[in-house]
Amino acid sequence: MPRRLASVVIAAGLVLAGEARAADALPAKNQAVLMLRVLLYDKNLKGRAAEGPVKVVVVARADSPKSRETGDEMVKVLSGLATRALVGGRKLEVRLLTEQAAAHLGPREPVTALYLATELENPRELLTVSRQRRALSFSGDAAAIEAGAAVGFVQKDDRIGITVNLKSAQAEGADLDAELLGLADVKR
Repeated sequence: MPRRLASVVIAAGLVLAGEARAADALPAKNQAVLMLRVLLYDKNLKGRAAEGPVKVVVVARADSPKSRETGDEMVKVLSGLATRALVGGRKLEVRLLTEQAAAHLGPREPVTALYLATELENPRELLTVSRQRRALSFSGDAAAIEAGAAVGFVQKDDRIGITVNLKSAQAEGADLDAELLGLADVKR
């Protein structure tokens, strides 16, 4: 998809009619579509996904019903998108891991992106993993965004806002296009 069209799609996706919602209550569908669009703005996506598919790992806390529900819903939405969409010409693979399993991902297991669900016990530890793995981190959870997730989805009045923690994104190996940074709230 040409970047100009992608930016129109992102801008359109940022508008959310209706009542204001907490950041972690944003619909998984909105977050999933925006996550895939943001990945298209990563100039290093080809290197991040190597020759294979774009692999997204959704991380949820095993002992938190809300976290598991958030993680399950994100996996469901992303899996549905994977059946009918490509990301940068590559297939999308999605898997759900517990916080503990994600913290111990094998060094040879490729991961393109990590989505951090709500109520994680230690989001900072997972962000360390994302930096080591060069996997771009995403979240709609305020605590994970505050801990340093590279890309966050937040509620701003009647719109969904994108926040980019530029230092985190760069540490995770991302080279985000200026067009995306112009649409986002950038933390330096």
